[in-house]
Amino acid sequence: MEEHDGSYRKIFSSPLMVKDLLAGFIDEAWVDELNFDSMEPVETSFVTGKLTKRESDVIWRIQWRERWLYVYVLIEMQSSVDPTMAIRLLGYISLLYQDLWKQKLLTPCGHLPPVLPITIYNGKRKWTAETKLSDMVMPVSDGLKRYQPQLEYFVLDEGKLFRDAVLPSKNLVSVLVAIENSVTPQEFVENINVLIQCLNLETPEHRALREAYSALAIESLLPSRFPDVKLPILRDLLEVKNMLADKVMDWTEQWKQEGLEKGRLEGIEKGRLEGIEKGKLEGKLEGKLEGKLEGIEQGIEDTHIADARNMLAEGLAVDLISRVTGLSVDKINELSVN
Repeated sequence: MEEHDGSYRKIFSSPLMVKDLLAGFIDEAWVDELNFDSMEPVETSFVTGKLTKRESDVIWRIQWRERWLYVYVLIEMQSSVDPTMAIRLLGYISLLYQDLWKQKLLTPCGHLPPVLPITIYNGKRKWTAETKLSDMVMPVSDGLKRYQPQLEYFVLDEGKLFRDAVLPSKNLVSVLVAIENSVTPQEFVENINVLIQCLNLETPEHRALREAYSALAIESLLPSRFPDVKLPILRDLLEVKNMLADKVMDWTEQWKQEGLEKGRLEGIEKGRLEGIEKGKLEGKLEGKLEGKLEGIEQGIEDTHIADARNMLAEGLAVDLISRVTGLSVDKINELSVN
């Protein structure tokens, strides 16, 4: 997870990514007024309450109406939704404002600059946390409401975007979302190829971003998607693409055969268990039937013995009693003795 966070930080340390993030996913008029050529990364010295810097977060400043707008990109690489995100961002932005005030990085009129908080989330569950701090505070009257802190943040929920939205074309963030949500090895290869095509220009910005994506693919995405595969040493996206293009069909066939073998063995075991269970059931039924027949036969014999005793008491001949009851002469003689 730390490798994932670090790679994401490198990716969003690229002005190309932040530009595509704002221009492609925040559909508001003021975005058109941003001067993306003026973008500058912000190195801050502020720390959190635990005296540890959030190394995974990125801060940029962009000129907007001849003033600076600060963009705080908080990268949230975790599987669960953090319901306190608005509170966390309030704390981080407060620390950012303290740092800007200390460094006297204010507007010409002495104001603090505006801040746009963005959370990037790649978990599988839909982001359900409140994006407005005011929605987390108990409702109060208008007189008291104006004293409550106000903050709203934009959340880029990668999974929801991939499932529910049409992603902007020719957009590097769209490619990232598609790569993160690739299901099959073939999809992963196709999306890596799209990324390479987007970053085929020999410019410093493209080279730096390509290196950041290479780190993300090699250190995090490939190991998580192919956990049982020994990967070769890779250094670049093109090597990742070529390796996958060579290996993915072999891996797919291997996994298919392994799946078939596993299914065959599971089928044999399932059949064995079902056979045992069927045998037990048939044995129970057969036992019940045999018991019932034995009971009937015993009942008939007991009836014949009772009739034979009565005939003996009447003084009838043994041969006659044997012919009437079907009992043997010896059995009748035994009854006469007893």
